[in-house]
Amino acid sequence: MLPVAVLVATKRREVLLRERALLSVASQTIRPAIVVIVNDGPSLGRATKERARSASAPGTTVVLDNDRMPGAAGAWNAGLAYLAAHAHPGYVAMLDDDDEWDPDHLEVNARASLDVDADLSVSGLRIRLDGVDRPRPLIAELRATDFLSGNPGWQGSNTFAKLSLLLAVGGFRDGLASLNDRDLAVRLLRRPGVRTTLVPRWSATWHVGRIGGLSSPGSPAKLDGLAAFWRVYGRSMTAVEADRFFERALVLFHFDRRSIVGHNVALASHDEHRGSLHV
Repeated sequence: MLPVAVLVATKRREVLLRERALLSVASQTIRPAIVVIVNDGPSLGRATKERARSASAPGTTVVLDNDRMPGAAGAWNAGLAYLAAHAHPGYVAMLDDDDEWDPDHLEVNARASLDVDADLSVSGLRIRLDGVDRPRPLIAELRATDFLSGNPGWQGSNTFAKLSLLLAVGGFRDGLASLNDRDLAVRLLRRPGVRTTLVPRWSATWHVGRIGGLSSPGSPAKLDGLAAFWRVYGRSMTAVEADRFFERALVLFHFDRRSIVGHNVALASHDEHRGSLHV
């Protein structure tokens, strides 16, 4: 079985990082080879670093500051660059600082990948809204086109992929304020010859609050992400996919077609096929 690296990006949520995300890493039935925490905010405290060390034993723990463009994409890419520089030979499992894994998350994805020699594995990511689990169907099939108009359930905290594949597509797209998961999914699934597998059960939990989060209706970061995503992928969408994209944006986030199309947003790369990581 190939070794698994855990990659956690964090910003100003030290208590949740320590008491939720890293606690779930420490509870895994198989130990990661390395835990890389990339800090996109203020310096982390001693208690969090102690928790990080216990989470990775008997492996190693690394705490980095984001030396790339500020934001989630830059933080993820800083971690991927570190793993590449240290020749990590296996998979990368990603986790947001406020989310958590079931104890066997790493094991079920690693074994599913081993069974079919997959480059990436996607297990179920349950939604917990203000502490209450919400019904959500498991992904039945991985198709790049499904991520153009929406997200059937593959996000940061259930991303499990070979480092070599993540590097081949250029990692994440620096400057993309939101929709990083969908952008990465499209590029990974469009990669020629990519081998995928699905784990037909829940193994991770996405914690969502009603207000104040990135996905809250009216979030400026969400508008930036939607506008940037449209600039990159709009031309490759069919009319039906575009209608679904704008309808979802209006229903979930209260942004209509005109506000998205007319919104000016800076983006590091407009290449549909690559992210921003070059190592």
